[in-house]
Amino acid sequence: MRIAAAQLTPLHRTLSILLGLTVSGAAGLAAQRPVHQVRGVVTDTELAPVAGVEVLIAGGSRTTTTDARGRFVLDSVPEGKVRLTVRRVGCLALHPTITVPMSPGDMLQVILLPFAQQLEPIQVDVPRRGVSGVATISSPITTCSGSSGRVTGPGWSGWT
Repeated sequence: MRIAAAQLTPLHRTLSILLGLTVSGAAGLAAQRPVHQVRGVVTDTELAPVAGVEVLIAGGSRTTTTDARGRFVLDSVPEGKVRLTVRRVGCLALHPTITVPMSPGDMLQVILLPFAQQLEPIQVDVPRRGVSGVATISSPITTCSGSSGRVTGPGWSGWT
C-alpha cells in the first residue's frame, strides 16, 4: 500500500521531515569524522595469550574483552591520537596511546605485567542455627565447613 504525500496528516509530514533531517544529519556527521577498527592481541610476559582482558578507549564508552586467543577488536574508533586502557585483575593496568588509523594489517600487541594487588580485608557476617558472630579474614580461606560454621586458614581471627 502506497500513501501519497497529500494523504499524510500535518503530524505525519512533520515526523517525516524530522526523520529525514535526523538521518541526513547523522550521515553528515559520519562523513566528517571517519571511524576505524583497532585490532590487537594481549599476552603475558611469556607471550601466552591472555583471555578476559578489558580493553577500552580511555574516557569513552567503547569497550571490548579479549577472547581465548588474547585477541580484541575495538570498532568505531575516531581518527587521531587515542588513549586506551588495558586492564585485568592481577595485572598492571596499561594506558597506551595509539594513532588511528593503523596501517592495514597492523595489530597492537600489549604485554601485561603481573602486579600483586593488596585488597582490603573483608568482614563476613554469618548467622547460623544457635551460632552467630563475625569472622574477620585477612588472608585466603583454606577451608570453610558449612555444617559447623568453622572457617580455617592462616590469618583468620575466628568468631567474635
